[in-house]
Amino acid sequence: MEQMNVSEEQKISFDFSPITLPGYVREFQPLLFQEGSKFVAVLGPNLESGIVGTGDSAEAALRDWNINIKERLRKADENDAVTQFVMDTIHTHKKDTW
Repeated sequence: MEQMNVSEEQKISFDFSPITLPGYVREFQPLLFQEGSKFVAVLGPNLESGIVGTGDSAEAALRDWNINIKERLRKADENDAVTQFVMDTIHTHKKDTW
C-alpha cells in the first residue's frame, strides 16, 4: 500500500509505544502532520482514499483516526486497498501470535 507523505516541516514526531494508545494506532502508526492549526493522521495514499483523523491536537487526531479505522473496517470493501491492507496486517499478526 502506498503511504501519503508530507514535507518534513509538517510531520509531527510522536511516540506510538505507550500502551494507553488504542491498539490500531500503535499497530499502524498513521502519518501525523499539522496543516495550519489542524492536526491530521492518515494511513493510505492520500486524504481522499486513506483512513483519516483530524483534531486540534495530535492526540485528538489519533483518537478520531481510531474511530474512523473501526468504521472503515465495519464497511469493508474488497476494492478498498487501504482496508484490505489493514485486514491483511491484522490477519498476519493473528497468525504470528498462534
